[in-house]
Amino acid sequence: MITARGTLDSKIEGFEVGADEYLVKPVSPREVVARVKALEIRKQREDNKDVLIFDKGHFKIYLQERSVQINNEEVMLTPNEFDLLYELASSPGRVFTRDQLIEAVMGIDFDGFDRTIDVHIKNLRKKIEVDTKNPRYIKTVTGIGYKFEGEQA
Repeated sequence: MITARGTLDSKIEGFEVGADEYLVKPVSPREVVARVKALEIRKQREDNKDVLIFDKGHFKIYLQERSVQINNEEVMLTPNEFDLLYELASSPGRVFTRDQLIEAVMGIDFDGFDRTIDVHIKNLRKKIEVDTKNPRYIKTVTGIGYKFEGEQA
């Protein structure tokens, strides 16, 4: 909304009727363009909330399709591997304990060993990492668990 009315009440009324932005004249055309671009970026993020994109688009995780692409090639994952990867990648940098990952991926009723996650991580690394000895995405946090690292786009 671009208007000459700059009072606080006018601004609040504008937002209450659905304005995403409220600019008071005079306004620079450059500012209008910058704000429109910011709105487009926000909209694009909302539209892509079911897609996690890392490393400038080279690593993509699609929630609805339950698929992963690395360098535009699909990587075949088991359901547990996908759930594990999605859980980690949804919070890049966050450290998860084995128990947290088991509960998120296999459910609270899982009646196995916490080291089951280690096996899934090993198999997942074989599929998504270039060098499993020096993983790029799934890092071990000694004594705690695992975390996902990737530059989110």
